[in-house]
Amino acid sequence: IQGLFSKSLGGYGNINLKPEKTENFDIGIFQRFSDWGSLEVSYYKMNVTDLIINDKLGTNGDGYMVAVPNGAGMDSLTFNYRKNLGSYSPSGLEVGVALKPFTNLTLKGAYTYLDAEDFTFQTSHNRYNFSIFGQHQISDVLLEAELIYNYTGDGYFFDFKTRPYEAFNTIDLMLAARFLKQYRFSVIARNLGDTAYQLWHYEWQPGRTIALRWETRF
Repeated sequence: IQGLFSKSLGGYGNINLKPEKTENFDIGIFQRFSDWGSLEVSYYKMNVTDLIINDKLGTNGDGYMVAVPNGAGMDSLTFNYRKNLGSYSPSGLEVGVALKPFTNLTLKGAYTYLDAEDFTFQTSHNRYNFSIFGQHQISDVLLEAELIYNYTGDGYFFDFKTRPYEAFNTIDLMLAARFLKQYRFSVIARNLGDTAYQLWHYEWQPGRTIALRWETRF
């Protein structure tokens, strides 16, 4: 709907667009090893036809913009203009491992490889994370803690790798207490290392952030 009819500041419609179609394929295997661990491997592929994307100002243009006539023979405003750009077929592989060496301790790791082809949106070829989760019962209170390391490899924004970004990593921490079987209080700290990184070419992400959460069920 937005691609066809949008006339907002962020876009300008194109009623001649063909519908974008997507086929998704995913095949995987999961193996559990008694109570001490598991392994999961998955392959996925996406086939997109009539990919809807904003048009560019030439092959070396900066972004996707088009000048819209104001009715007086002049180009008054510049908008994004959506069009069908062909096909797009990213694919990837994911591997996940979970180990439980002790009853109250769980180790997890996951790796993702993405082959996004030359044309893509914001992406990175390599991502992985590791986590350590532990819990301990004291009387009627269950204490929980989890430490997570996330890594995102070198990547780029938009298409043709015109806006690359450097790899970055973040560390998150969660501490929680469950009591009376229906209440849970937790402290969640994200990006403990106060890493400076971007998820868009002009937007730096928040640094160290701490949140308090209170949950109940009935």
